[in-house]
Amino acid sequence: MCFSYKAHSQIDYGISGYIFNLSSYSQTRYNKILGIIDIPSEESYSNLLRARLRPTFNIGDNSRFEIQYEVNGILSNRNLFILTEISENRRQLVKLANNLYTDQQLALNHYIDRMFFKHIFDFGEVTIGRQRISWGVGRIWQPADLFNPINPANFSKIEKDGADAVSMKFYLGNFTDFEIVYNPTKQKYPDNIGGRLRTNYSGYDISGIFGHFDDAFLIGGDFAGSILDAGFRGEFVYSFDDGYFGQDFLKFILGLDYQFNQNIYGMIEYQHNGLGTNIRNSYDYIKLARGEILNVGTDYLAVNLAYRLSDLTTLSLTSNSNLIDGSGFLMFTGIYQAAQNWQINLSTMASYGEKGTEYRIYPISAFFVCQYYF
Repeated sequence: MCFSYKAHSQIDYGISGYIFNLSSYSQTRYNKILGIIDIPSEESYSNLLRARLRPTFNIGDNSRFEIQYEVNGILSNRNLFILTEISENRRQLVKLANNLYTDQQLALNHYIDRMFFKHIFDFGEVTIGRQRISWGVGRIWQPADLFNPINPANFSKIEKDGADAVSMKFYLGNFTDFEIVYNPTKQKYPDNIGGRLRTNYSGYDISGIFGHFDDAFLIGGDFAGSILDAGFRGEFVYSFDDGYFGQDFLKFILGLDYQFNQNIYGMIEYQHNGLGTNIRNSYDYIKLARGEILNVGTDYLAVNLAYRLSDLTTLSLTSNSNLIDGSGFLMFTGIYQAAQNWQINLSTMASYGEKGTEYRIYPISAFFVCQYYF
C-alpha cells in the first residue's frame, strides 16, 4: 500500500513504510568473555517496536528524492544484549540519529537512514546522499559488500544501514555497467572510494571490484549462476594493506541453493573470514559489538532448509556454525502470511558450544515478529 499525490509542477509524492514488532524471550548461560563482559545466567524479556516512513518525491520522469525515517523503542526487563546507545557508523559522515529517551528498561531512538537525490541520464545515473549500496551475492555473508553488511545473527534488523556517498553508474551495454562510489569519512583515515564493473557471461552474472577502503587497497569480485539446476554463487575480497584492521586479509564465500520441488528449498553457504582467528583468547568481541566485523573466527558453514506447508505458511530450519571452535546455533522459524501486507513469524534459537567459543555467548531465545507494510 502506498499513498501518493501528484502536484501541478509534475512532482509525484508518495509515502510507504512498515511497522515491525519483535517480542523476545532469552535465557542466557553464564559466560565470561576475556574477563571484560561478565554474563550471569538469567532470563530476559524485551520488545522492540520499529516504525519506518519512506516519503518519495518523483520530479519529472528522471529524478527522485527519497527519505527513510525510523523511530524505534526498546522495552526490556534488563539491558543485557539491548543497545540503548546509538553507535557510530564508519560509513556515515553526518550524524542524523538521536536518542529521545533512555532509562534502565526503556530506550527511544529516531534517525534518518536514507536521504538521497537520484537522477537518471541517457548514459547512466547519479545518486547523492545517504543511500543503500549493496555489493555481493551471498545469502548469509557478503564479504564484497563494503558498505555495512548485516550480521546474520542480528534478527532485529531487516535494512542495511545507509552510507553517505556519491555514486555514479555508467551503462556500457546490455547487462553491463560500471559503478564508482565516493564515501567521505570523518575519521583520521582517507576517504573511501571504489569501483565495480558488472556484466553477464555465459549465463553468469559476474563483477569485479577495486578501491581504497579503511586506509587499505583491495580487490574483489563475485559471480552468480547455476550448475545443472542448482544456483551457484561466490564472492571474495582481498585487502593488500594493514589499514584500519592492521593486517592483510582474504574473505570469501561459496554457496549453493536448490529448489527440490515446489515445496522444498535448500541452501548451503561456506565463509572464510581472514579477519578472524582460531585462537579463542584472541577473539575480538569489541569490534564485533561495534559492528566492525561480523564474526570472530575464520571458517563458517550455514545450512537452511525451508518447507512450504501451504500457500500462506512456510517452515524453515537454519544452522550456522563456527567450523573451528565447534560452536553454532540452530534456528527454527514458522512464517505465516496473514495478508498481502502483513506477516507473522515465530522463531526459536538455541546456541551450543564450550565456554569461550564464539556462539556460546548467544542466549537460548524465542522470537515473535509481526510486520505490517503500507
